[in-house]
Amino acid sequence: MPLLWLSLAFLGGLALGDWLKWSWQVWLAFSLVSIPLAFWLRRRSFFTFHPYSIILAFLPVALFGGALRWQLSQPVLTPQTLAWYNVRGALAITGIISAPPDERSTFTYLRVQVSQVAPPGGAAQAASSPVTGTQPVAGTLLAMVLPGGSWQYGDRVTLTGALASPPESSEFSFQDYLARQGIYSYISYPQVKRLESGQGSPFWAWLYAFKEHALSVVYRIFPQPESALLAGILLGDDSRISPGLQQAFQATGTAHIIAISG
Repeated sequence: MPLLWLSLAFLGGLALGDWLKWSWQVWLAFSLVSIPLAFWLRRRSFFTFHPYSIILAFLPVALFGGALRWQLSQPVLTPQTLAWYNVRGALAITGIISAPPDERSTFTYLRVQVSQVAPPGGAAQAASSPVTGTQPVAGTLLAMVLPGGSWQYGDRVTLTGALASPPESSEFSFQDYLARQGIYSYISYPQVKRLESGQGSPFWAWLYAFKEHALSVVYRIFPQPESALLAGILLGDDSRISPGLQQAFQATGTAHIIAISG
């Protein structure tokens, strides 16, 4: 029960931070003030004799801590952050593919850790660009590109197009899903040019290569749909699970089984 009270106070702090939109400095100040207040309350007559006195006294700490956590999780948009350029015009965006491509039947998702943006090459696009020269930026984007291309982790690429916020629908918020992974920018079918390869971390390159080898072994040993299901459970790759099977898991409330975190 005491843990439930603290958890509810923390969740209430998340809602409070979203509602009031105060800066993280304000919530940090409230959090710091609430700690000595908790010890002071701990010594009051009511709290002294209550069996859960220490928990009750620290409820304000959990509340303000939740609000602080919410505000710290929100992106601060400046011209040095990638998401600042969402819906501002065409750009030439340079960065490194930071994860293995997510290949689907009609498109491929690329996650790109961006290092700089610049005006695009064409005169018409350059006229509408929000930058006049090369601008260093930090951030990660998700790009939907045409299938094929033989993209690999560590490829340094330039994408030409206009950034947008990730799409949302009444059934699923892709924006919230990507925000939990620190991705706030999305680009659909840009022009993509590979500049060089092998620019990623050698450790992650080895780890992703090992995963690809493990996937090939699974698909070679087991038939479909068992191999696709096993790849989803063990290696988090659900790209080959048929839509019908995915729908069946969703309909029965067991979709978490094919997520590696489930």
